[in-house]
Amino acid sequence: MASDIKKSLFSGLDRINLREIFDSVDESLLRHPKFEESLMKEINYIYIKTSNSDVHVDVSLDKKSVIITSNKPVVDCSIPEFRGNNRAFIISKIYLNGENLYIDYSQGVLFDREKLEELGLRTTAIYESKFETLYLLKCFNKYGIEYSNSSYSDSYPLKQKEREVDVREQTLSSFHKPVFNEFKLPKGSIHILEANVRNTYKKEGEYSVIHTNVAKITNEGYKDVSCALFTTHFLFPEMLRGDKIIAKAIIHEGKYVFCVEGNYADTVEKAIERAREELRPKLIEKKDELSEEVYEFLINNI
Repeated sequence: MASDIKKSLFSGLDRINLREIFDSVDESLLRHPKFEESLMKEINYIYIKTSNSDVHVDVSLDKKSVIITSNKPVVDCSIPEFRGNNRAFIISKIYLNGENLYIDYSQGVLFDREKLEELGLRTTAIYESKFETLYLLKCFNKYGIEYSNSSYSDSYPLKQKEREVDVREQTLSSFHKPVFNEFKLPKGSIHILEANVRNTYKKEGEYSVIHTNVAKITNEGYKDVSCALFTTHFLFPEMLRGDKIIAKAIIHEGKYVFCVEGNYADTVEKAIERAREELRPKLIEKKDELSEEVYEFLINNI
């Protein structure tokens, strides 16, 4: 499989010796069904982010994690004038947590105040540079089934001039990097302006339903919290792909309580049961497209 994966690399990344990486990592990591695919996706994702082949792939000393890094400017900025006209640090770490595979992605992008103001982007804040962060955590169980996916992003005005900032240090510091949880919203970093956070997951034994929580975090805590339940998309039962929304959470007597959307079912419990009944025959139809281990796990956990 390694040779097939190597062929799919962008031509600019041919210098990365995947065979050497596969030979270097611990056997437990290499055996995980999502490791090779995840490694390829992370390398390509960072390449697309920077449009630069200077992507580094290293195996940790204990051979149980692979670290992909880039120090090149990002090119996917929303403001065209800043595409490639910034300083950035990106790192993605792929490792095992027990038998589960984790992908921990961190990105920091730094913009110069003077360049921002040249484009008319002025604020009342006193600052010299603007720092934008993005953090992601993706989790797959031992069969390669995605069961949790979280994100956290924020933006900060910094008093240091752009050339004085250590972008790597800022990106990885707990001042800006949050603490992720598989089944809860991320915990805010030490410094918060107004972070956008999300946590999407499936509960074991209930893989026919996807839970999604979205919110903002300020220094006062979470706000604008939105929670919803979706059916698992029958075309992608091994992934966190939602299909139909079946319930949303409302505040009732100070607590979040799920209410069924539309006429999907009479109660949330019946909505979950209906989602299970709808997915089961679709899953059986896809049996030959899934590995035996993935199929058996899903059919016993929907």
